[in-house]
Amino acid sequence: MFAGVQRYTIRDLNTGQLYVLDGDQDSASPDGPESPAAAGRVTDVIQGRQLSLDEFEQLLGLNAVLEAARQRRRSLPPFNGNQGDGTAATAVDQLASSGGGGGKSTAGKKNWLRHRLFNMSKGSLKDDDDSDATSRASSAADLQSNPDHASRIEAGAATSTSGRMGVPTKVMCHRKGAKQLTNLAVVQELFAHTGVIWCMKFSKNGKYVATAGQDGVIRVWEVILQRGQPCAQDSAESPTFTQAQHHDSSNGHVFHGDAALPERQADSSTMYEGYSSDCPVLRGQPYRVYQGHKQDVLELCWSSSQFVLSASMDKTVKLWHISMDECLRTFKHTDFVTALDFHPADDKFFLSGSIDGKVRMWNIPDQRVVDWADVHEMVTAVNFMPDGSKAIVGSMKGKCRFYRCSNFQLEYEAQIDVKNKRSGQKTGKKITGMQFLAADTTKLLITSNDSRIRLYDGLRLQCKYKGHSNRNTQIRASFSADGNSIICGSDDGYVYIWNLEGGTSSSQAAGKKEKEKEKSSSYETFHAHDDIITVAVFAPGTAIRVSTTPDAQSASNFGQVILTAGYSGEIKVFENLAVPASS
Repeated sequence: MFAGVQRYTIRDLNTGQLYVLDGDQDSASPDGPESPAAAGRVTDVIQGRQLSLDEFEQLLGLNAVLEAARQRRRSLPPFNGNQGDGTAATAVDQLASSGGGGGKSTAGKKNWLRHRLFNMSKGSLKDDDDSDATSRASSAADLQSNPDHASRIEAGAATSTSGRMGVPTKVMCHRKGAKQLTNLAVVQELFAHTGVIWCMKFSKNGKYVATAGQDGVIRVWEVILQRGQPCAQDSAESPTFTQAQHHDSSNGHVFHGDAALPERQADSSTMYEGYSSDCPVLRGQPYRVYQGHKQDVLELCWSSSQFVLSASMDKTVKLWHISMDECLRTFKHTDFVTALDFHPADDKFFLSGSIDGKVRMWNIPDQRVVDWADVHEMVTAVNFMPDGSKAIVGSMKGKCRFYRCSNFQLEYEAQIDVKNKRSGQKTGKKITGMQFLAADTTKLLITSNDSRIRLYDGLRLQCKYKGHSNRNTQIRASFSADGNSIICGSDDGYVYIWNLEGGTSSSQAAGKKEKEKEKSSSYETFHAHDDIITVAVFAPGTAIRVSTTPDAQSASNFGQVILTAGYSGEIKVFENLAVPASS
């Protein structure tokens, strides 16, 4: 936190939205020019957008009591203390005057709201750990008390897949010739979390996938290896994994497997004979359930030695290991932790980013910060190069900074402004994700809140991918395991997939003029959820179905597995059960 600035945190317990108001610490009056509400510096942390005072007023106006109070103040004389207290109108007037107005004449709507925000920030919604814990518990209680959501969780995965397993999913092409996903179908669904799933990460060896989100719980799911072989299928269908119910002590949920699902007739014209869609990718029960965070978990990261790091809005990073349920280390920060990454060359170190504007290099055994850098704005993404020689930091205003990492010390090297230069905006949009291409570490994929995905070759923009909608959500794109495709979720409930081959090589691009950047709007898309998709990833090779058909073995897209998740707390697993049309 910068000197002279005080930060207030407000959480909407009905929607789970979180807002940060930055104001002058020395400001004594709520109506002063430097008060948080008067200055209008309001940030929606979860969606990553800046709000004006009018927009923030409109959001609060959704509260019926506040809206009624506004109407009463516009139509009736101010409350003078002599009115009866047996009517709802009197109670509303008392609420409206509790912000410090007393019996004085009605002030403007903005001034009244500023009084309310100022007193709320000083009072019941304090920016301390106790308030965070209370908000977390209240938000979780609201979600769990929702009858619709609770019934869906209790119904389990088996019920959710009933009637949809194996049914082909319509895949649409946009400005693209041959379709790659020629027979995509849902093979598994799991109601895994209460509330939004913010992140999903596969382990380095591809045997596990970890998910986390709004409920503050991390669940690790085991990938069924050698799918399609009798021994693997028998193991997947055994009562130990699927027919038996698994009770999660974190919230009383019951997880069901995918046994006893109705078999569906495969389309012989597109699907290989003998391949059933009833072949789950993940075990029906979590392999591990990690508890301890008091707020939303925003990011996860795996090390090559099966350690897991989790970053949370409770201002901590926690260290776990796949062999045990207990937390091994807790690394405290001064504000919400939004991003982190293990050092690829030495997993005793990791990098964390926070909305306090600082990126920190941590020594895990010593549990201390060995170096840090100040970005001077909220950090929203961090990533190491695969060899660990550089660290890349993304920010709320679309800046991407490169740091050299020598002896785990951060030394500033360069910066990219990720924005549309033709838009005329001075700053870019929030960077939501970054990933290096494994086959070519000079290629960096950057996702941002302007509904664009950019591929950089070094510091030079090589290609922009568009088609999806990513305006305010923490959605990030990623490469497929073979590096030939890019996948991303969207605000509209669709998954979008682009071919990487749209980008030119470095030698070809060198001869182009600076303004002649490639743009790719050729993609395949399919509907996966009825709400925002925050996560869409390709599964690694360990999840691919074992094939005995020579043609299927030679087709790179046959058996391709895609996992999606979003605001519903549900994980969906899709599989391409046919070869591409072009093969």
